[in-house]
Amino acid sequence: MPLGNAKFNVSEVIIAAAQELRDEEFGRLGRPFYLSAAQRGLQEINSATNFFKKQWDSEIPASLQLELPTDLTEADQIYLVRGSGNNITSSTPLFIKPNMWHKGGEGYVANNKARNHDDFQFSLAWSEAPPAHIYFAGLRNGILYLSPSCKNWDRLLVMYTGLGVDCFGEDFEIPHWCREAITDFVIHRAALAMEMENPNFYARVIARKENELKAPNGSWWTAVGRYKRLDKKGRYDTTAYTFRIGHTP
Repeated sequence: MPLGNAKFNVSEVIIAAAQELRDEEFGRLGRPFYLSAAQRGLQEINSATNFFKKQWDSEIPASLQLELPTDLTEADQIYLVRGSGNNITSSTPLFIKPNMWHKGGEGYVANNKARNHDDFQFSLAWSEAPPAHIYFAGLRNGILYLSPSCKNWDRLLVMYTGLGVDCFGEDFEIPHWCREAITDFVIHRAALAMEMENPNFYARVIARKENELKAPNGSWWTAVGRYKRLDKKGRYDTTAYTFRIGHTP
């Protein structure tokens, strides 16, 4: 993905959209309408690219139950961490175990518990005692149910894609790679709202912008492609990892 951090203020985007629609100074719909449309556009393009990256950590409670962030749409990785303050002395990935759940006390329910009562899964041992060296959790309704082995760790760290809504206010920024796509999205929303004022004019605008938002070579999918394309640094790192690391000269 691109590492570029260039951004534009949302005001530049919505002013450009209003001017194209002959709605100078937002006289017809008002500035809040254009801001809301830009917010919706960013959320939609985030769904296609997962560009809004966040991290969240929490102490592991005695109940071994943790509610995940409410704006989490997709988890990139989950870690168990030891350390204090800003220091990480050790870490390990946390794995999600299907059908696992518990009530915050000892023990848990799951289809596969080593001594297996599910004939369609392989049994590991003649015991239901959870392995102390494997770290896993169940996930249900946005709550993690950590295994007893997780008590040996200090904190849980979640790297994830967020909705992006928590950064929205009267003034937010649009990434450079999706500027044109968000502008077209805003114009399309505003044109739909004003169509009855001048059907002939706005119908043509709507048709053009729908093409930009849906066609493979339109502004929307061009932006998605730009984000997902590796930059020079990404290509270098991929080549190094694939052909150099772990290979003898």
